[in-house]
Amino acid sequence: MKIIFQILLAFWLAWFWVNVEDSVTKSLRILNSNSNKPLKKKILFAFSSDEDIQVQATTLLKELQCSKEDRNMKNICSSILFHFENGLGSELHVTEGFENIVQISKKISTSKDLGGNSAQMALRAFKEGGDVYLSAIMSNHYYQNLFNESITIVPQSFLREEIQDVHIVINFDEGDVYDTIICQHTNRLYLQNDQDNMRFPGLENLEANINSIHPDLLVIGGFQLMNQKPKKEYEEIILKLEKILIAQKNNLKIHFEMGAFNDENLLYYLIDHIFPHIHSTGMNEQELQLLYNFITKGQLEQKQINTNEQLQLIVKLLQKQHLERIHFHSQTIQLICSNQDWRDIKPALHRSILVGLIQAMKSYNDNQIDQQFNNSTNLEILLEEEDLILYPNNQTLNRDHLIQTMNFCWNVNNQLKHQCCVAPVLINPHPMRTCGLGDNIGSTSLLYQLQ
Repeated sequence: MKIIFQILLAFWLAWFWVNVEDSVTKSLRILNSNSNKPLKKKILFAFSSDEDIQVQATTLLKELQCSKEDRNMKNICSSILFHFENGLGSELHVTEGFENIVQISKKISTSKDLGGNSAQMALRAFKEGGDVYLSAIMSNHYYQNLFNESITIVPQSFLREEIQDVHIVINFDEGDVYDTIICQHTNRLYLQNDQDNMRFPGLENLEANINSIHPDLLVIGGFQLMNQKPKKEYEEIILKLEKILIAQKNNLKIHFEMGAFNDENLLYYLIDHIFPHIHSTGMNEQELQLLYNFITKGQLEQKQINTNEQLQLIVKLLQKQHLERIHFHSQTIQLICSNQDWRDIKPALHRSILVGLIQAMKSYNDNQIDQQFNNSTNLEILLEEEDLILYPNNQTLNRDHLIQTMNFCWNVNNQLKHQCCVAPVLINPHPMRTCGLGDNIGSTSLLYQLQ
């Protein structure tokens, strides 16, 4: 009897793995079969670029001689350990000892690459065929090797020998252990002490650039760099930007890329002075939770929520902020909601999922056009084993059906007549990098949805 049970179990496991592999292979084929191409549109990306130095958390913690006793202290070790243990992503402005951390990180880095919301999104738009303008400081090295000198830097004086601002990207994976502290969730922590980006270079020329370029889309981001900066510094910048957005909102589309905020007043100021004047925004699960809790409860609260809760919050946020478009991405799904002023969601959703997968499996940025991803080995679909409830209609969507189709859309009955489409994502559980994935995903979908 025991032998028969073992044989049946072996057959069942074999059947299970074949069907899992078939589902993944089919999903990959659907993503690769997208035939819609983006229109050639002018896109102006503004404000943030840097050089990312990536390190593993456990290695940096060891080099800094951190210990679990540091968790009760107020120092850089306690900050890294807090985010490491809880698997939380964030962006911290560090002043004391930052240069020392930079020097240590350069010795132990796994890679050094172009970073920054605007620069990363501009690079992806360029690779996807956009007519790209970048108003951020760029080094000759990255301009020649990544952009092939084929985008326009505005003003031209922003093209320099090197990028001054450096970000330390601290990567940690679920299950990593340091001094008996176990990481609960794969994520990354950014440390920065930006000088150029803090002044939001290009703001003074932004309106003139818009009037001369006549872009179809303006993309702004990098405001999370102002976390822990003096209130007076960012309020002045945000108010200047608000005037420009008010004047230009009817002339072009405006997209705001969210970030990990830990300054309540900064987030309040953005919600009050920037959000009313944008058409579109993009965010991940942590940013969604922080933003929604802050809008509804007035406090920054971060906790893990399931996929159904995420779907509900996105639609509520869409309605509450009167936005035309939201693109949400997590480790399990991507969701785009947009109205009729934007193109079809499905090609944008599929291409952005594919780009996220491709980008995660590259150790560094390059200038090659990313065509397809054909190797389904080790790819997984992490969507929970439960039905999805599509808010606000409360329609039930079977998880297996969604995986088979890689796309499901429903209408949100509101004045702006939004449609929402959701798809499960394919991931490799051991990505070569996670830094910049959100920027690449968001930029791709924007390009595919521009009218």
